[in-house]
Amino acid sequence: MSNKNVIENLYEYCQNKNTTISISDLDYIYEINHNGFFNCKVKLNGKYLIKILIGYVKEAEDNRNAIAKLNEYLQDKNTKLNISDLNFEFGITPEGYFNCIVTIGDKKYDKHLKCKSKKEAKNEIAEYVYNSLIRENENKNILNEKVKELLIKNKISLDEINIYDEKGEENKYICLIQCERFKKYNNEGKILFLTPSSKNDLNNKIYKLIEKKISLIKKK
Repeated sequence: MSNKNVIENLYEYCQNKNTTISISDLDYIYEINHNGFFNCKVKLNGKYLIKILIGYVKEAEDNRNAIAKLNEYLQDKNTKLNISDLNFEFGITPEGYFNCIVTIGDKKYDKHLKCKSKKEAKNEIAEYVYNSLIRENENKNILNEKVKELLIKNKISLDEINIYDEKGEENKYICLIQCERFKKYNNEGKILFLTPSSKNDLNNKIYKLIEKKISLIKKK
């Protein structure tokens, strides 16, 4: 009997060369009903896969829009970032759609959006930046200094690493790394550590992987 959790099995299935489904095709959508319970459905290539789940919501639903959340985050006394560092820059694609690029300090966030209005583009990029900043902050608490220094040295951003708390096991994590330079090894540049690992083990895996991949890239 396999000891893998269901997320591992699903991700491995999506990476199988014999399937046309990719990990990036999976879209998780969370919903809360009037009784305060939550459900999660998966959207796959435009089709919804639904199972009615029941669970208690641990936190109140956040009804703020993306720009409000981002502004509040930048005003938080615990962040070194400042709202005055935030800059929105709009552009129009050759097809006539709107894109919006956010600059915070010397870092740019660009999703190459194709939105019908400036407002839509601004909201989408604000949501992306907010989630990226939250993820970066969470990763700072999991990744050790040795790994952080290696990331900085090779210009890999903390928001290119997604670390998921494995709910079935305490203090265990699975990890997804998505890096533009890793696209030489697969179309999406994604590398997964699916076996739940302790913080120390995960840091060692990430360090060894990045060292190996960067070394191979430099040789080419």
